[in-house]
Amino acid sequence: MKRTKLLSLLLALLLVFGLAACGNTEDPGTGDKDEQITLYVDLHALRPSLSSTPTAENPDVVLATKHIIKAFEEENPNIKVKVDRTKDVTGNAESCSQWLINKINNGDCPAIVFTWGTQFQDRNYYVDLEPYLNEPNEYVEGNTKWSDLFHSYVWKDPNVMDANGKLVSVPVLLSPGTQTAYYYNKSLYANKTLPTNWETLISTSREFNEEGKVGFAPWDNLTKVTLDSWQFKFSIGPSFVGGQMDSLDYNNDGVVTTYEQLRGVKEGKYNPEDHAYAREVFKQARRFFTTGGNNRGPLVNNWTNPMSNEFTQGRVAIIEDGTWSIQKMESNIDMEFEYGMMSPVLIDQATSQYAMKEISFVKGTEIKHEVNVSYNIMKSAVEGKPEVLEAAVKFLKFLTTPDSIETIASENASYIPATVESEYSTLLDSWLNQQFPVVPQGKWPLGFVTEYNDKIDRLFQQWFQGKIEDDEFYADVNEFQQQGADAVIASMGIDTNGWAI
Repeated sequence: MKRTKLLSLLLALLLVFGLAACGNTEDPGTGDKDEQITLYVDLHALRPSLSSTPTAENPDVVLATKHIIKAFEEENPNIKVKVDRTKDVTGNAESCSQWLINKINNGDCPAIVFTWGTQFQDRNYYVDLEPYLNEPNEYVEGNTKWSDLFHSYVWKDPNVMDANGKLVSVPVLLSPGTQTAYYYNKSLYANKTLPTNWETLISTSREFNEEGKVGFAPWDNLTKVTLDSWQFKFSIGPSFVGGQMDSLDYNNDGVVTTYEQLRGVKEGKYNPEDHAYAREVFKQARRFFTTGGNNRGPLVNNWTNPMSNEFTQGRVAIIEDGTWSIQKMESNIDMEFEYGMMSPVLIDQATSQYAMKEISFVKGTEIKHEVNVSYNIMKSAVEGKPEVLEAAVKFLKFLTTPDSIETIASENASYIPATVESEYSTLLDSWLNQQFPVVPQGKWPLGFVTEYNDKIDRLFQQWFQGKIEDDEFYADVNEFQQQGADAVIASMGIDTNGWAI
């Protein structure tokens, strides 16, 4: 398969426009020429900057997608791409949900949207993209099937494949090894061993806390007790899924899909009333936030305050952040120490007999990287508008050529390109040459949809505060899980034949 010459064009555009467009505040694609089709897109974190000049308020300038849009419009003069700028790209899924509801109700939802892939699959928002992924990508010479351009494992990623097995998002960028990372102060760890599992993370954090340092600081955005934490998503949940993989992975392919989660919930396999392993998941989640007593976790009492500055000033041993912050760490001139990176730890049987038996490790270059940035086509924006649907597919094809994605990854050096032939930044070499724990491919389900996720989260907060007893908490968790699963099954028409319910 031949590569196109698009990469050199795009890189040249980045250079030329990066120098010539300083202070330019026009939206990409603006102009006087009337076009046949206007395609509205939400690119979330890849939204082009209005100005090419970094400022203290907006230090991260995004130019790559600006010039990809320009090149696309030159290739397709009948399509004008308009970038939607009404969305808070720093917001969470809850704020995105409300933004989408408002956009759809107002009839001005962009045709292409970032929604964490399948976050709102129960609402019938997304166009099934598989028919288009089976077509050639006309922007890549010699390609006969668009999906062949990508790493094959992305098509089973839960951010791409919904509970019915439909492919509803197109990946652009992958997380390098892990979505999150522990950044540690090498000088503070000079005489200590880096943690390799949950228990050693807790014990070393306690040591630092007792020495007047902060042993572990979670992501600055984590400011309340919640199950919507990276620890629950990436460490606690997968570790207990791994301990019960034989039961939860129905087809034994090593991946617990959303469909299998739904079946497992309906068959009672995640019910904390009946299973000690399910109770242990929530006990460890509670332990993470517990700052006193014998069963305390790695945090200290002032953990709700952002600690990025304290890490920079050398008072924090480990701070948790996204792998997307590698560039930020590299360019931080205020740090007077050398920092290191390690993968988030998992829970093994040193903590609980119900967790994964042992943690194995593999080099980062051998990992199946999770999808981080992907885009959906929204039904509400294209229904009855075949020309807009065609334009949206064309744009996604253009955006996901190996050249386009390599251009994006060159600017966003903290990510792995989703396409096989695209190179990632050498900035990631030292990170990916480390050993990473093999994370079980499955997360612990909660309520599946926003309503029941929120109910379980509020329940967890009450339980943590001692306002409800264990039995009531476990019973209500099961009830909300069942109701959330029922909502998804009904809304998506999932076939439950053969389930033991």
